[in-house]
Amino acid sequence: MGVYAAEVDLVTCIRCGICVELCPEVFGWSATGFVVVRESEGAPSCLFEAIRNCPADCIQERER
Repeated sequence: MGVYAAEVDLVTCIRCGICVELCPEVFGWSATGFVVVRESEGAPSCLFEAIRNCPADCIQERER
């Protein structure tokens, strides 16, 4: 399995928080209320669950 990184398009993100709720290992909140991507080794299964459940479809995974 490769090393994956998540990427969030903040222009289309509606800040619903589903990704943070489903995958706190990867996603969090900035002090200004935007979603941030945390450094993560590998690709936790919750990353793909967050991608599938994002209502704005603004999360991409990229192999590093």
